[in-house]
Amino acid sequence: MTDLATRPLTDDTEFRNRISPEVFASPILIADDQTLNLNIISAYLRKIGFTNLDVATDGDMALEKVRANRPDLLILDIMMPRTDGYSVCRTLRADPEFADLPILVQTALKDVHDRVEIFRAGATDLIVKPVNRLELIARAGVHLERRLLIRSLRQTGERIERELQAARDMQNELLPTLEQEGVMLARGLDVASMYTTSSELGGDFWGMIDTEDGKPGFYVADFAGHGVMAALNTVRLHTLIKQLPPVPPDPAMFLRLLNDALARLLPIGQFATATCVFFDPAEGTLSYASAGSTAPLLHLPDGAWQLLDSAGVPLGIMRGAAYTTRTQPFPPDALLFLYSDGFAESPLDTGERLGEDGICTLADDAPRDDAKCFLDDVVERFRARLNRPPIDDLTGIAVRRTDGALRHASSIERGRP
Repeated sequence: MTDLATRPLTDDTEFRNRISPEVFASPILIADDQTLNLNIISAYLRKIGFTNLDVATDGDMALEKVRANRPDLLILDIMMPRTDGYSVCRTLRADPEFADLPILVQTALKDVHDRVEIFRAGATDLIVKPVNRLELIARAGVHLERRLLIRSLRQTGERIERELQAARDMQNELLPTLEQEGVMLARGLDVASMYTTSSELGGDFWGMIDTEDGKPGFYVADFAGHGVMAALNTVRLHTLIKQLPPVPPDPAMFLRLLNDALARLLPIGQFATATCVFFDPAEGTLSYASAGSTAPLLHLPDGAWQLLDSAGVPLGIMRGAAYTTRTQPFPPDALLFLYSDGFAESPLDTGERLGEDGICTLADDAPRDDAKCFLDDVVERFRARLNRPPIDDLTGIAVRRTDGALRHASSIERGRP
C-alpha cells in the first residue's frame, strides 16, 4: 500500500489509482448530530469511491454502532448532545478491542487547548470544519490503509505463532517422557530433566539410548543459536540417531558417526556441542565422550563435585573428527549433572556469568538423595540469581545411581544368581 501522506493529491482519478479496492470497501462510521454534515461527508466519500458507509446522530449511537459493526474508521464530531465526542474517544480507548481504531475528529474548535484535549481524549487525527473534500478523503485513505496494514501484520503474526506452537509441540514430543525416565529408574538410574527455550523454538536436544550390548545411555546436544534453524537441526539429529541402530557401545564412536553425518547436512556456520554418556551396570562405571560441550558434573558419595573433561570438536564442523572416551566410577548414590551453556552463560544479578565453577557451587548446596529434588533446587536458585530471562535455551539432566537394580543387573551379567 502507498502512504498517501507522502505524495500530493491532485485529483480524484489519481486518488482512485493509488488506493486499493480493499480500502474503498472498508466500513466507515460517520457520527454527527447535524444531518447536513452527515450528508456532505457521505457525499464526498461516496463520490471518490467509498461504498461501505454508516451514520450515527449522537455519541451513544456511535458507540453502539462501533461495537456492533466494528468499522475500520470513525469520523467523529466533537460537539454532540447526550454523549460528546470526547467521551466517545475515551470510552473506545478504554476498551482493548477498539484501542487502535482510527478516529478522525472533525470539529469547529480552533483553540490550541481544545485541539490538545481532543488528542488527549484519544483522537487519531483531526480535520477542521468546514470540511475540505480533498483533505477529508486523503486523511481517510491514509488511516484506512494503515488500519488494513496493521490488521494484515497482526493476522500474519497470529499465523506464525500458531505454526511456531505446532513446531514447539513437535519438538517437545521428540524429548524423553516421564514414562521413559521411569523405565530408567527400574534399571537403577534415577533421572530428572528440564528444558525451556529462550525464544519460540530452541536448539537444545537430549535423548535416551541403549547401546547394542544393552547398556543405558544419554546424549545431550546444543546447536548454535536458537530459533527455527536451530530447531530444524535438532530434528535432523533425532532422525540421524533413529537411523543408527545398533548404537555402538563406545561414546566416542557414537559422536564420530553423528559428526560425519551432520558435517554433510549442516550449512557452514552451523554446529552442535554434545556429550554422550553410557552406563555399565556390571562394572559400576560410566563412560562418556564430549564434543566441546559444557563440563559434566560428577559427584561421588565420598567426594566433592568434579568438572569432567569436555574437550572435543563440536559436531558438524568437519568430517573425520576424533573423540575420546573417558571412564569414571559410578557407584550407588553417585550423581551426574548434564546441562546446556544457558546455565553457565546467562548474566546474573551481579552482571557476571555463573560459569562452570558457579554451577558447581549451586550443585554443592543441593540435596543429592533424589534426582528431581536436586534438579529443582539447582534450577530454582539459578533463576533467583538472574537479572533478566536467560539468553539461551536451558537443558538440565540429573542422573543418580540407585542401589539394587544395577546390582541385580550386574549379577545377571556375571552369571551369578
